[in-house]
Amino acid sequence: MKNENRDNERMGDRTLGMYINHEGDLVFDTYSYANDWSGLGVANVESSQETSNDLFDWVFIYFGVDLDTNIASYHVRFKDHIAT
Repeated sequence: MKNENRDNERMGDRTLGMYINHEGDLVFDTYSYANDWSGLGVANVESSQETSNDLFDWVFIYFGVDLDTNIASYHVRFKDHIAT
């Protein structure tokens, strides 16, 4: 059976990134060129999550795109609380 996963055709070009800024916040960053490469997509969308020094313990980070709504979201599970 041939696997024909074509989700990438529906999503277009999208990159998800995460970094820690100089204030110690987690910054989630994404962009999209839309499906036709015309440059009409959103150039840069950014959201940050304060960490309050919680990065000294293990954390679980999920950052993904919902294929039905085409909206990126993140989920951070710290030792004693969850941020979304």
